[in-house]
Amino acid sequence: MSTVNKSFRKYSVLHRFLALCERSVWYNRDEGCPSLIRSGQALLQLFMTEQEALKDLCNSDRAIIKGVHARKIAKAFGIGNPPCDDIQDNRSEFKGAHFPDLKEGEWARDVIDASVLACWICTGLHIDYQEMYGRGSQLRACCAAIDSFLKSNEK
Repeated sequence: MSTVNKSFRKYSVLHRFLALCERSVWYNRDEGCPSLIRSGQALLQLFMTEQEALKDLCNSDRAIIKGVHARKIAKAFGIGNPPCDDIQDNRSEFKGAHFPDLKEGEWARDVIDASVLACWICTGLHIDYQEMYGRGSQLRACCAAIDSFLKSNEK
């Protein structure tokens, strides 16, 4: 047996998949255009670990997340597609949503609030979390509950 085959056995299933992908050309559908991915590292960016997803979610305080990214985060936890919706740019209202690339009154399609996504992940994983009044406080409470859940499952 060659040294390549011996070392190849040590890799996880994901690493084996990426090793095969390095030799082929992949179509990147997330970008919305026919861009080609030739490296396994670029393909690895399509997958998130639970810790990476949690860190990304915690850093999205008071943010509106695009549906594509929300589905990546949900997939890291092994949950289905989150309930994305359309949100109207209503910046003139008190605490209204403001999207820099839209004019007032236009709709942002296929998006979700970060705190709603965090609550949805907690519910999907059957994690109890403290209900809070503000969006930022709710996101932090859910992220803390998910973090303690992940740490308890590592042991």
